[in-house]
Amino acid sequence: SNKGKTEVSVSGTLKEHGDWRQGDITIVAGSEKQILWARGSKGFLTQEMKPAGYDALWFSFGTDIDKVRVNVTDLYVERGPDIAWSGFGLKCQVSDKNGNQWKMIYGGMLDVDFVPGVAPVKSGNFAATNLELSLQVSDVTKMKMSDVIKSIAEASNVPVKDVVVKEMKFEITARYAFDTGVTLDQARTAIAKANSVVESQV
Repeated sequence: SNKGKTEVSVSGTLKEHGDWRQGDITIVAGSEKQILWARGSKGFLTQEMKPAGYDALWFSFGTDIDKVRVNVTDLYVERGPDIAWSGFGLKCQVSDKNGNQWKMIYGGMLDVDFVPGVAPVKSGNFAATNLELSLQVSDVTKMKMSDVIKSIAEASNVPVKDVVVKEMKFEITARYAFDTGVTLDQARTAIAKANSVVESQV
């Protein structure tokens, strides 16, 4: 007899975008339904900011529970060249809905490195230079750190092997046009999903 048991069904389609798969997953348990937004790498991706041999699996999840939004982003599991698992980490954000606006009530992150100390990017003496670059890309999901390093090397007339990127900060400008029937919340949701960010970042 199935009396007292609740059947759970999971459905959804994850579409491919470059090195990633993303989409909505619907979980139904009895009369309850929960929609989970998910994004994950299709395999281990090279850790561009670390020495050769480091790669990681990446995942992001988000869902609304009543008037609370939970987003777990940048969840990763990393492998090293001489150790099975070299680290893991994640970012978590919880927001509360007040009227039509979402307000963050908690934000935190976890970053664990199993390798003692900090893995050096490269050894040697390097001159530190701050650069401001203007990049125009047609598909952000296909953008790679190695391509940025190559562009810097070509513009600076130095070998690619001599370029070390310590930190990168992005300021993204985008323009969108919507029909007058689209609400602000609907537009924000669509933009956030298209750019793989949480809605509070839009």
